[in-house]
Amino acid sequence: MSRRTNARISKAAALLAACALGLSLAACDRADPVQAEIDRVSTGLDAISTSGGNPLPSVEQRRRVYEWSINRLTGRSSPRNAVESDIADPERELKAPYAGRQATNVADPAPTNPPAVDSKNAGQAAAANLLLARGHAGLAEIAAQEASRLEAVALGKVPAVRVALDQWLSLNAAADALALYDPAPEIARIETQIAERQRMADEQRAAKDRQLAVVRSIEKQADDLNARARTLREQEAALRASAAGQSEVRRLEILTEATRVRRDADALEKQAADHVAQAALEKPRADEMQARIDEYTMQAQLLGQERENVRKRGQDRAAAAQAARDEARSAAARLNTLVADLDAARKEADGPAEAAVRGYLQAVGAARKAVQNGPRESQAIAAVSLGNYQHLVGEAHRTQAFGRAAVADILSAVAEARPPLPQRAEYAAKAAEFARLAAESLRESRSAYGEAQSSYSRGNAQSLADSMRHLAGDQAAPAPADDPAPADDPAAASAPSPPAAAMVATAGSAEQGVRAAVDRLITASRAIDTAAIKSMIHLDNAEARAVLDTLIDVSEGPAKLNAAAQATYGKSLKELIEQSSVPSVRSSPLLGQLLQQSDQLSMLPGDLDSVTAADAVIQMQGDDRAMVTMPGSDDDVSEPSTIDFVKHAGEWKIDADSLLAEMGGVQGLAMLGQMIGPIKAMSGAFATVNAKLAAGEYADADRMLTDLNKELMTAMMRSGGLGGPGGPGGG
Repeated sequence: MSRRTNARISKAAALLAACALGLSLAACDRADPVQAEIDRVSTGLDAISTSGGNPLPSVEQRRRVYEWSINRLTGRSSPRNAVESDIADPERELKAPYAGRQATNVADPAPTNPPAVDSKNAGQAAAANLLLARGHAGLAEIAAQEASRLEAVALGKVPAVRVALDQWLSLNAAADALALYDPAPEIARIETQIAERQRMADEQRAAKDRQLAVVRSIEKQADDLNARARTLREQEAALRASAAGQSEVRRLEILTEATRVRRDADALEKQAADHVAQAALEKPRADEMQARIDEYTMQAQLLGQERENVRKRGQDRAAAAQAARDEARSAAARLNTLVADLDAARKEADGPAEAAVRGYLQAVGAARKAVQNGPRESQAIAAVSLGNYQHLVGEAHRTQAFGRAAVADILSAVAEARPPLPQRAEYAAKAAEFARLAAESLRESRSAYGEAQSSYSRGNAQSLADSMRHLAGDQAAPAPADDPAPADDPAAASAPSPPAAAMVATAGSAEQGVRAAVDRLITASRAIDTAAIKSMIHLDNAEARAVLDTLIDVSEGPAKLNAAAQATYGKSLKELIEQSSVPSVRSSPLLGQLLQQSDQLSMLPGDLDSVTAADAVIQMQGDDRAMVTMPGSDDDVSEPSTIDFVKHAGEWKIDADSLLAEMGGVQGLAMLGQMIGPIKAMSGAFATVNAKLAAGEYADADRMLTDLNKELMTAMMRSGGLGGPGGPGGG
């Protein structure tokens, strides 16, 4: 099951909003235990959702945090919890009496009573239920990932079944031929067949040799890239060693050069890893070619033996035919074993798949409460979240439908084999059952998509609702037959027609145009070219466009400061904050938000800083729409991001209409527009510090960070807060 992350036009602008909102809410709700519980859980969930420069938390760690968040919000948690308290309260370890102590020595506070999800404050209850939905969806995602892995294992067994089926068919065909031919004309025909099998084997052998040459070439390129990377690593080490004893200026120059060399080595190693992955993808094709070579060779050997038998004595024909049928029976036995393995492997995937569905349904239930019982002004946004979880329910069912349909396809082919296999009736029944289950899963997915459509419409996310309408009416899989055919009726013994093939999407010729647009977007983003980025965005709503353009403009400040920090100190702002020797820097609420949202310091709509347009996986959705999936960052390869593109006035652009729907429509963007004042002020703080850094006014990184913290606080105070909870007139 693929995981689709929300597209983001300006990650830096989102960071500024998060910083401002976090500061104001902290000031407002510090004395409210329910709000503190909500903040605690939100912080814990954010800690495993945003990995930044750190590795993605392990499955077990994420599972613990999701379970912890569910228990906290529902009041089932004990005061002492297995989840480390630095997740629940990131600043606690810096405060007396906990400073210097291990996180596991600090107990969580007791959960609120009544639980946060049952708060009498409608807004808090809605927020808690949305967090509860995140927890359930997180557990469901873990199960979905395991189901996806097991689906892949099961589908990996299908080729072996096909090979065994081909052997059964070819061996029986050979046996039939041996039983029928007359010695005089048959020799010529057999020789023709032998030559044909040899030609086919030779073609496959040549193709295999070419394929292995391709694999060896790719592996050699990977080895060469790794060798070059090792040389650069040695060069980097030598440069760093030579920095000792140098003047401060010279040492900075040497370390800057060493950093550049390290990045070059990183790039080479990434290229080498890509080549290794490519070689791994290419190798199985050679194995498939070898299987065909073996099959054709075996057929040629059988035919050659029969030719000699015909030449010697006609009476040997019956014995040769019997030998072929014996081989066919062995192939049938192997096929039966392989089908049993495939059946077991596919059913093994059902457990986690059904757990994923249950988890997503629990998320749906929690989100529905947020919609039904939350404040009117937040119901539209909550409805979009509800639609997202219903969408995930549909995706879980649809993924299961794909796997079941693929098994139904191959079992149907086995059941339809001529001559019939000994277990034909059993295969037909299994094929019918898997086809029935596939159709059932598809119906469930359509139902979930229909519910998502309704929720998205309620949340004013019309483009998402439209996409759900298409999925809810998808006729990809036909309904299975009501009953499997009886074993004694060959004409009716076949399983339902395959539902899987029609469910596969294909890319059109416009893919190259989309890829070129992705390349332009990455180039503009890395250059922090806000004008170019805005020109690549399509958004019909003029009011929303004005807010979006402002967000892109103000995102320039943090993005440029982060780039300047990398150039000056060889480290990102996140690394500098983490390694600062100044306590006020490490404990700052605003700079703490920078740590939690460190991956937001990019102009790119996703973690695309270390990838190129060639890495994009493009799915065309008609002639004028496409969904682009990019791999995650080097540090977080499991987190891909997706961007919707639309063709407008002959040019491919980011579809901000769908993004607007994900943000809660015009209503959601209007709420974000209320933050423009503080966001602009804080962006100006980044720009001010960047100018000072360029002018050389800071003796070291700590002084720069101290000044940044001061400028951000000053900007917040001058802007007057957000005007909501915690702002003027709030909490």
